[in-house]
Amino acid sequence: MAALAAVSGKALIASTVLSAIGGMASASAARKAGNIEAAGLRREASATRASSQRAAQEELRQARYARSRARAVAAASGAGVQDPTVTRIMADIDAEGAYNALSRLYSGDTEARGMEDLARARKKEGRARSFGSLVSTASTVLSGIDTWKSKYG
Repeated sequence: MAALAAVSGKALIASTVLSAIGGMASASAARKAGNIEAAGLRREASATRASSQRAAQEELRQARYARSRARAVAAASGAGVQDPTVTRIMADIDAEGAYNALSRLYSGDTEARGMEDLARARKKEGRARSFGSLVSTASTVLSGIDTWKSKYG
């Protein structure tokens, strides 16, 4: 019977140690997963910003094209470039092009900021899960020690 108690005590210690190792590995994995997810979201935010910048450049290019077209139509109609109506139309085209470009930039930046906020949250969440795993590990170790002391102590 004494041999069985000795084996049981060693098994309890081994179980506690293995549980502690698993808890620490879980904590490390939770932190790493949060960091990896956050890094991916930050890369996606950068790509979103770059995409919105390209879209803004395209809006400005379209406005230049529309302005050129308006100038050609005005010239073909016999109106001069200095005609007040033609000048107003060109100014409207320029303003709308600038507005569209700025809207694209704002939209992309807003979406990117949302992704960056989510990245920060994921990183914090990973740290919290890691801390929770460490607390659980400590609890398991203390419980194992208490059980060992009450049985063999």
